[in-house]
Amino acid sequence: MDANEFKEKLHKFFTLLPQKGIYEIFSRCKIIYAIPGHILFEFIVEEKDLDEENNFHNGCLATLFDNLMSSTAFGAGYVEGIKPVTSDLNITYLGTAKLGEKLMFDCKINKKGSRLAFFKGKVYKNKNHNEVIARATQTFAIIKLVIPSSKL
Repeated sequence: MDANEFKEKLHKFFTLLPQKGIYEIFSRCKIIYAIPGHILFEFIVEEKDLDEENNFHNGCLATLFDNLMSSTAFGAGYVEGIKPVTSDLNITYLGTAKLGEKLMFDCKINKKGSRLAFFKGKVYKNKNHNEVIARATQTFAIIKLVIPSSKL
């Protein structure tokens, strides 16, 4: 799969997600760079993303990491016939962001196997990648969907 096809598939996936509830946040993620196994997303912090101290809510950050890092699996061949499930998500918070700040989510797949996939990610405050506000690692369990054969 080439970079353009990969980016197109990824964009289609995000447009198919529900546009309300927890999934609304993904409609605000802009794909900046995408090749199989490495994706860079841009995200601008809005008022609804803030905690009571007007910082970017760590729960929002965790939700974005969980879904954006695993989206690199599109390039790893995990699309049809499987159900990927997060089995481990570890986040180190190093800073925060404020209303209107532009964040860059840099997501990569480290290793893929038939049962597990391993991801890593970083969030930067700007495109120069000089202020990391969080780092994350994620393990995905790959569950193969088996469609039972008809007994007729």
